[in-house]
Amino acid sequence: MTKQFLRCTILCLVAYCSWAFSFDTHCKDEALVIFNCHLENSNKVVSVCKIGTENSDEQEQYLQYTFGNIGKAELVFPKKNHIKNSQFSFDRQYGKEAGYLEYNLTFYVGSNKYEVYWTEVSKIDGVPREEVEISSGVGVFTSAGKRINLQCSKDVTQNLESANTIFVRNVDWANEQ
Repeated sequence: MTKQFLRCTILCLVAYCSWAFSFDTHCKDEALVIFNCHLENSNKVVSVCKIGTENSDEQEQYLQYTFGNIGKAELVFPKKNHIKNSQFSFDRQYGKEAGYLEYNLTFYVGSNKYEVYWTEVSKIDGVPREEVEISSGVGVFTSAGKRINLQCSKDVTQNLESANTIFVRNVDWANEQ
């Protein structure tokens, strides 16, 4: 009876851990998740995946942005690895004294500009905050000058810094004041 109880407990723990650490993403198993989130008040998921391994030739590594329901993407960019990564730009801004860190991954689809962002504010006027304020999502800037902000819910996987390793264009702004 005790062995049976122990087996059952172990099985339940394994099942729970598998469930707890799994999440919905458009990234395939062999891809590195650069950014992933469910959008607020929606079933839609935004994923940025790094395709290709670290041992791959640089020409074989690329980023792919996917938006929509899992299994039913509404936008995939690029659809195939025929568009060079220079289509993406990476921007990191931080202020050590201000307690501010921001990552932006920007690209264009047609005349619309997409900006995947993650921002962390840990101080106000140099004074540490009780809670770090984090905001993330996708800003879409239309050719008509309209901005649409798709805010992420709380569960965000953010590894944008690692996207920096495969970029042709990248901007790094440091503000040490």
